Amino acid sequence: MWFSPDRFDKSLSEYIMASPARFLHQVWQNIVKTGEALFHEDLFSPWIVALAGVGIFAAPWGRRRWWDEGLLWATLLPLASFWLFFVIDRFLVGVIPVGLIWAAAGLRHLSNWAPETARAVWQRMGRATAMTIAALPVAITLAFCVWATPARLKAGIDGMPWNNLAAARWLAAKRPRMPRS
Repeated sequence: MWFSPDRFDKSLSEYIMASPARFLHQVWQNIVKTGEALFHEDLFSPWIVALAGVGIFAAPWGRRRWWDEGLLWATLLPLASFWLFFVIDRFLVGVIPVGLIWAAAGLRHLSNWAPETARAVWQRMGRATAMTIAALPVAITLAFCVWATPARLKAGIDGMPWNNLAAARWLAAKRPRMPRS
């Protein structure tokens, strides 16, 4: 209905009442599109999702953690309002800070886990070695980002509507020149 010229003739409630099944199907399709936009397009790579999963579930939750996580989840609730209309990935950028908070918690957990695990395997480990091992999860994540960024940029550029640029050039060539005063 958003793209229809009739969008100002009906209210949302009239649109829903005309066909509740159609509306529910549309909402379901928008939920699916949200998943695609978040995890299959350009917002969250599988690596970031895995780190966020570690950040959310690696440590037990006490009362304080339930409250903190609940606040983060609550910040995502307004994004569900897009399900009523349509989903565009740029509208979902509010998810990125929350996802990165969870991914950072996952990196912190792995940075603590790695040297403890190494120390359990090799009892004689110096401080410098432990610090190097603790930095490995961050270094691997940064290396992945540096490796993946050019491909993501190329995919974004390839998806740009360059025909708009061609139309602008054509219009600029056809416009009459105004005399300078």
